[in-house]
Formats: sequence, structure tokens, C-alpha cells
Amino acid sequence: MAIASKPRVRQDLDVVELEDELVLYDPVRDEVHYLNSAAAIVFQLCDGSATVREVAGEIAQPLGIPEKRVERQVRTLLKELREVGLLEGSLELIQAVKPPPDTAATEPADPAEAAGHEQEHDKREHTREQKSENS
Repeated sequence: MAIASKPRVRQDLDVVELEDELVLYDPVRDEVHYLNSAAAIVFQLCDGSATVREVAGEIAQPLGIPEKRVERQVRTLLKELREVGLLEGSLELIQAVKPPPDTAATEPADPAEAAGHEQEHDKREHTREQKSENS
């Protein structure tokens, strides 16, 4: 049985509230995000203390909207927030802060082997270009 996820927004984000909307600045990725009033409510409830279902319940009950309907919308929004790296543990954030690989360790020492890798890369690029032209 899977443990219920308790989404938490990143603590290093700069957050500015404008009326009922939020403007978020991500210093790691140097990006700005705008959240409308509904998204801002969900964002502010993602403090790591509640599951997705509990967040949906907190929103649905006062509005008199079925909890299942709100939960679907909350899950969709959380997926988007994860995709742009605004939640803790987002894969995109981990990739953004990961140091570049050591090129000396990945480059082949043998010049003939390096040429072979370069030819393989060129073939893949050529195939990608052909596919995009045919689309």
C-alpha cells in the first residue's frame, strides 16, 4: 500500500501576493510563475501537513462542491506545479541543481572510439531531423 503524498512547496521560492493571486520567483531556475486565485489557495495549503485528499476536502467543504471533483482538479494542478519544479522533491528541480557530469570521465580516451561516438550522434541527429520534417 502506497503512503499518501503530502505535497510541500519549496521554501526557497520568493512569493508575492497580489490581491488574491500569487507571483512566484524560482531562484534556482530563474523563472517567474503566476498563480490565479484558485491555484494560489492550493499552493498555500501545500505545507506538507496534509494529503492531496485532505487539501481537496478543505477546499470542497466550504464551497459545497463534491470532494472527488475538487480532488481531480487539485491533482492536476499539483502535477503542473511538480513539472515546473515548485514542489519539494520535483524531478525537474533535482535535475536543475545537479552539477554537470565530469566530461573527462565520460569522454573516450581512444580517438577512434571518440570518432565512432561522434558518428553515432550525427546519425541520431539526422534521424531526428528527418522525423521532424516528415511530421
